[in-house]
Amino acid sequence: MEQHTLVLCNKRIYDYYQKNPSINIETMNLILLDFMEKLSTDMTSLLQNTFQGQVMNEVKELRQQLSHFQGSMITQVQKSNDDFIEKTRLVFSVSSSENKEYLSQQLQRNTETFMDKLQLFIPKGNEEMNRKIQEQLSLVQKSLQEDLQAYVTKSDAPLGDFISLLDTKLSSIQQPLFSLIQANQEHLSTKLSTVKEEMTVSKNTTDKLYTDLSEHFNKYKISSQFKGACSEKDLEEVLVELFTEDKIENTSGKTGKGDFHLVRNEVSYIMFETKSYRSNVDTEEVTKFVNDTKETRLHSIMMSQYTGIVGKKNFTIEINEYGNIMIYLHQVHFCPDKIKMAVNIIDNLAPRMKVITEEEETNGILIDKDVLNRINNEVALFLDRKNKLKDLLKEQCKTSCAHVDTLELPDLGLFLKDKYPEKKHKMYCHCGYGCDNKKQLSNHQRTKHPKAKAEEDEVSA
Repeated sequence: MEQHTLVLCNKRIYDYYQKNPSINIETMNLILLDFMEKLSTDMTSLLQNTFQGQVMNEVKELRQQLSHFQGSMITQVQKSNDDFIEKTRLVFSVSSSENKEYLSQQLQRNTETFMDKLQLFIPKGNEEMNRKIQEQLSLVQKSLQEDLQAYVTKSDAPLGDFISLLDTKLSSIQQPLFSLIQANQEHLSTKLSTVKEEMTVSKNTTDKLYTDLSEHFNKYKISSQFKGACSEKDLEEVLVELFTEDKIENTSGKTGKGDFHLVRNEVSYIMFETKSYRSNVDTEEVTKFVNDTKETRLHSIMMSQYTGIVGKKNFTIEINEYGNIMIYLHQVHFCPDKIKMAVNIIDNLAPRMKVITEEEETNGILIDKDVLNRINNEVALFLDRKNKLKDLLKEQCKTSCAHVDTLELPDLGLFLKDKYPEKKHKMYCHCGYGCDNKKQLSNHQRTKHPKAKAEEDEVSA
């Protein structure tokens, strides 16, 4: 079966349900969902149908169940009595009268089993009523054990007569127990009647309450400004609970200041920005947050309570040119642990960023000598490898040109020389200079590129 889990991080909600254990969290949320999903309908009639109607139906069902339970319980107790009498008769019939110790043990075990069954049928009322019922059950058990033990050790009466007397006495000693249970049932029935009357009397009050709730949730549904105000109020409560030694300043009404400032030692320290959108926080909001951080020169935390933030991963950490730390939080749900973790990150990074920023402002960017030497060696190695690669490419080009120049067809040239006038083609040096023949090319290379010419001659050899 699929499992579902919901974690509550809001201390106010937690404290409320801890103080009111009789209120079921799931039931209250289902009621809330009923009218939240139908906000466009008449809220008064909707809530009356879901809340008052549910309570009235449950009262009616409970009264019916009480009546049915009382009759069912009497039937079950009577059946248990019959089973107890029959098993007692069976114990006497199959046990030897001479082994009285064994017989007593079997009878005691049968009595304890009988009393355990009675415990299952007895309703659990208030504490005082439970105490009285348990006292009466103890008396029933004690009386049965005394009668059975007395018959085992002393009585010479026929077994049939003893069983008949035991059955009669069992019904007699159970009467006070039935009276207590009936009194408890009547007490519950009276309370249910009182609840019904109070529900009827408070109808006008609840109608007004439902009307107010309707206005509240319709406003929440329509107004993004109102939703933002609610989100800010919830966040403020969390921040006040978390940072008891710091001042929490509400700056939501100030342009470019975020929603809250955490003021430590009389100095603004961290800016908080909260968003409660149905979709991911867009890049325009992120840009505004970055600009606000620059303007305030504060470390900053942007949190999206129910969605993500476009272009930022959860717990992304950024540092601007002024050394201000910016942290982005996704799906916070006003969870104190997530907010506290982000503030702890700033508390640990901020002192180091302050030292680095102050040193750069005073002395510029300083690089350790060993680091600088390693960088210099790395650059030198890079340049050396670059030059070697360049030389290698040139060498390959020269060698290729030399081999191309050796490609000739002398016999074909002689054959065509008499029939077609010879068409001269210019010959070019690798530097781009054109020559009419090999001799000119050789002279050019010898005077302009003596080293390259010597290497070419060596390759040709």
